Amino acid sequence: MSVSSLKNQSASHAHSQRMQWVEEYFRLMLGTHMNEKPRQRIRKVTGGRIFTYDKRRPWVFLGTKESMKAAATFSTLFNLIWDPSKDTTFYTPNSFYRNDIRRKSTVRWINALTIDIDVKPYQAPLSVQDVLDRCEEIGLPYPTIIVSTPSGGFHITWVFDQSTTPVRATFKTIALFEAIQYHVAADFKADLNAVGVERIFRTPSADNIRFFNPVSYPFQLFIDWRQENHPYVPGEVVIRPSFKEDSIMEHPAIRKLYNQDAVIGTRDRTCFTLVLAMKFSGYSEARALEEMETWYHECCEKGGPEPFLLKDVYQKVRYVYSNKQLRGPGSEAVRELTGLPFTYALDNIRYFTLAKPRDQRKRVHFSEWKSDLLNLLVKEEGKITGTIGDLAGRLACPISTFKHILKELSNEGVIGVSSTRGRNGSTTITLTESTEAVNNTEPVYTEGDEVETSEFVISDETNDDETNDLVKGEQTFGVTDQNARELNGQSHITQGEEVGGAATTSSASTFSPPGSVSDLIKLLDVLNGPYPASLPIYLHDLYRDAVAVWSDHTLDPVYAQDAATHTWLIVKKTLMDCLRQTKRGEIKSLTAYVRKSMEASLLALEERGVSVDRLPSSMRKQMGLE
Repeated sequence: MSVSSLKNQSASHAHSQRMQWVEEYFRLMLGTHMNEKPRQRIRKVTGGRIFTYDKRRPWVFLGTKESMKAAATFSTLFNLIWDPSKDTTFYTPNSFYRNDIRRKSTVRWINALTIDIDVKPYQAPLSVQDVLDRCEEIGLPYPTIIVSTPSGGFHITWVFDQSTTPVRATFKTIALFEAIQYHVAADFKADLNAVGVERIFRTPSADNIRFFNPVSYPFQLFIDWRQENHPYVPGEVVIRPSFKEDSIMEHPAIRKLYNQDAVIGTRDRTCFTLVLAMKFSGYSEARALEEMETWYHECCEKGGPEPFLLKDVYQKVRYVYSNKQLRGPGSEAVRELTGLPFTYALDNIRYFTLAKPRDQRKRVHFSEWKSDLLNLLVKEEGKITGTIGDLAGRLACPISTFKHILKELSNEGVIGVSSTRGRNGSTTITLTESTEAVNNTEPVYTEGDEVETSEFVISDETNDDETNDLVKGEQTFGVTDQNARELNGQSHITQGEEVGGAATTSSASTFSPPGSVSDLIKLLDVLNGPYPASLPIYLHDLYRDAVAVWSDHTLDPVYAQDAATHTWLIVKKTLMDCLRQTKRGEIKSLTAYVRKSMEASLLALEERGVSVDRLPSSMRKQMGLE
């Protein structure tokens, strides 16, 4: 038998095995309630009419997002799945008691918990092993099935054991299920918009199953997990910000929308937008009902092929106020309905909770793993060697997480990674030169109790606020307290110390360097979020080699002061341009982007009359000329 025949036979065997997995999965999930074929149902006479019903029948929906069909028996279900003429891209893991309406209110049985992990184009690819490692990190068992999606992500499902304690979809059970689903999705950094008992997900098929573990879990296991990791405190009062100062009901566009006639074709959208505006402005549900009832009687057109009734208004008010994810109206909808300009700061309202100390948490942030690795490299004099498993074990870090932080730090230019293959292969991680220069600076104590480096001197009375600008929050990334003081004290220039510690001259004493590294790092607050660990280190090197370097006593003080001022202005303007561009779009490596931008911008010094031949060596290196 040829090699190609063996490959075809192996592929055919794998395909048929996955087809068996599909059937086994649905029988595991629905076997307690779903029958193989239709059976005789109970008949009930009400008002002279005969109704048939089944108190346990589960309806499962399959199809596309636009059109779905319901199946109540395995024979119908598998006929739909295996029929190539039927599009069954999506399905509902949970089952309903109606075959015509797929809503939260019509769910009968909660069969499984599913989350949707999306992978954006700028994110690192995700593997099944990463998902399994994440399960171990957050304390959840391995999922029953993992299905791949076109975006490169996964739909992950845990099937509930219905044989002992079926999970019937009561009002309280649905609320508890969605709370658990939300916390699981948040811990996996999955799509929080795909949370809901009535949601649809990718139907498992022979082509998209990536992992199958034919095990079901009791619902109580997930309840205990949630109570341990995200405990619910009964009677806890959640303090929300007051919206009185943020009311948009007095905005001209909203006033026009409320008072203008809502004609056929715009009634539904107008009603929904107004209710959202009232909710954002802090109106109570009772007040919103009263205001919308007045709007319906005075401004809403009645009649039409599909009448818009007062009960529809009540339904929208209750729906908006019961859905926590609906926070305010869409600006585009208001502009289209009124023709007036309208914007408001919905995105500026956020709810923050302070992070617990690391020793009080079960999970570790990526930034903390980065800091641990950099601290280890500093301790080992900038170089460590071993297998990936051994190196990750030294940090007590999962291997998949360790690989991810290696990739991020390598892209940021903080570390270098090299590997050798084979039985005795190993991986070597080294700090880059710029990182080592910052972390390995040895202070020299003089008689005046001041700490001097080759170019800078830091007083012991360094302002703590300046240090906090650099090492705020979780942005330490292995920079020690002493190094932080060194980074932020660089604006205190020595009196012209030469290489080798020679005495200073009086000409350099008139030089005053413009700005400081603290000023550059304060500009990073524009991002309103975390930034790479290597960026403050690079800014330190940039200021030292491009601005403070003009303190060289061999240069004319007037010329040096003018060149340093021009350089400082260029550096500051270029950094702000980079930060604004970062907020507008995704930048994969911010440090590398800033470095390349600085190289191009510093060449503008020639236009300001600064000869490139007279530039210091470190300055020419920053410009990419060496």
